Amino acid sequence: MTNENIEVIIVKTRKQERQFISFPFDLYKGDSCWVSLPKSELMKSISRTKNPFFKEAIIEHFIVILEKEITGRVSVTIHQEYNIKYNTKTAFFGHFECINDYRVVKAMMDRAILWAKDQDAVTNIKGPYSYCSTQEVGFLTTNFNEQPKFLQPYTKKYYPDLCKKYGFKESFTASTYNVKSSYYNKSYTDFLEKYSQKLKKKHNFYVRSMDKKKIKSEIEIIRNLFNKSFYDNHEIVGISRESFEFQISPLLKLVNPNFIRIIEKDNIACAFVVMVPDLNEFFCYFKGLKRMMLPFFYKKFINNINSSVIALIGTEPSLQGSGLGRMLGNEIVKIARNLRETSTMWIDDRNPNSWVLAKNSGMAKERTYVVLEKKI
Repeated sequence: MTNENIEVIIVKTRKQERQFISFPFDLYKGDSCWVSLPKSELMKSISRTKNPFFKEAIIEHFIVILEKEITGRVSVTIHQEYNIKYNTKTAFFGHFECINDYRVVKAMMDRAILWAKDQDAVTNIKGPYSYCSTQEVGFLTTNFNEQPKFLQPYTKKYYPDLCKKYGFKESFTASTYNVKSSYYNKSYTDFLEKYSQKLKKKHNFYVRSMDKKKIKSEIEIIRNLFNKSFYDNHEIVGISRESFEFQISPLLKLVNPNFIRIIEKDNIACAFVVMVPDLNEFFCYFKGLKRMMLPFFYKKFINNINSSVIALIGTEPSLQGSGLGRMLGNEIVKIARNLRETSTMWIDDRNPNSWVLAKNSGMAKERTYVVLEKKI
């Protein structure tokens, strides 16, 4: 498809996949705030044979070429399970990157929408979701001069305005939260611990760390609790076993088991929190390192990472009101007080259970994001 010498092509070849992945590295060159996973991991994530989510959704990738240069990229996803659950015909756009040129956005989105309509007669498009709501979501709207934490998207400041010019409107906002360890004085931590001990006795709760020797079964426990916990939340669709393992298994292998806490009641898991080191510190420091060398340097560097990110959290819905949130908050504080700071990944501002828990852990809003939507 061409428009004013702009060509939008579907990514089909290995070379085009590499161009799709490499474009942001050129676009953000010189921007110290932008940090990325290694290209090898990103290539794996867009692979139809390696990423199991491609079996669950219809996905396509596009790159934009202007004057023989790549000037934009976008993915489009149609997730039937989402559309069935929410009784809608929605497509998601994601992996959105482009130069500051409205012509590029118009050509790119025109082509993406045409493809989506051909697939399933969709009536609206929402994003950025890369590829769905349990992965990277939103355009950054604040704190462009600070390096985000791991699992926090970083995008160009002009993206929302370009998309709004195309006709997109705000769908919802999301935020991340942060707390410095200096916030946790002894009286505060003593209060939380005393309160948690009362809850343990009252409800027969037991707290343990993840057992790395049983990582597959532990992942399944976390997945089931996550799906149950967020079933009634906005945008969320349950994650399949295969997709969850693909997303989280590599991460858990790098994490100290004590950073993953599981609460049980009568020997049955009922709540969890997964905290991970801020790997952006590592990827920033070892930018450009070959994949084969990453594990070696990670083991050397891991103890130098002094901040963490709450990656996943969830509670058994039937036990709401029993104090599980407070107990999870106490476990977060136990870990966070020994680090420089702790942040969250993005939290939907319409989800009070999550941001109230963050605030109860002493956290304050750190950066904000916006998700846009357009009827087509």
